[in-house]
Amino acid sequence: MKEHKFEIFFGIVLFTLLLSVAIFFAGGKLLNSDSNDDKPNVVVTSQIILDKINDEAFIVTKTIFLDQKKTIRIDQGSDWSNFWWGQTITTEGIIRVDLGVDYKLLSENDIAIDKESKTISINVPEATILDASLFGDLNVETSSGILRQLFASDRNKDYNLALQSLIEDASETVIINQELVAESENESLKILQLVLSDLGYRVVSSSSTAD
Repeated sequence: MKEHKFEIFFGIVLFTLLLSVAIFFAGGKLLNSDSNDDKPNVVVTSQIILDKINDEAFIVTKTIFLDQKKTIRIDQGSDWSNFWWGQTITTEGIIRVDLGVDYKLLSENDIAIDKESKTISINVPEATILDASLFGDLNVETSSGILRQLFASDRNKDYNLALQSLIEDASETVIINQELVAESENESLKILQLVLSDLGYRVVSSSSTAD
């Protein structure tokens, strides 16, 4: 008889425990559903999008290496003046150019939201030269007039002039290449699409090159 009482008592305890667990989980679900119902829908605005881009987007650069050669002639106006003060600098080096879109140039006016079609249109800024620098060694050979050699020779100045000239030429070569510019802007748009994907909107470009 005692064994039966123990079995009954054990069964009641087990049933009570299971019932308590069930009530606990059911109550938790109700609380979660209530909290979800009370959570307001996130309103997507241009400022929210801009803040999200500034906080989460990273700049993707397209790096191009160019083997640059140039002859720089400093003309003094006549053969006689060049004989004394003229200068010719021959230089060669590999220039690294980083092309990309600076998201800091974006403003709220560049962002349009269509809530009906769930589309965000962004006027992607034009790709620009973010950085340009020498990659490796720079070869510089200088031929100067007699008086310049004696009184105005400056190898550091010649080096800096040669380097600056190659960087300017390389940067211009890259920025006028519309194919490279368009590729850079398209890659930047893909980053924006990734960053804004959790908003539930489709991100498109409203600029002419990043289509």
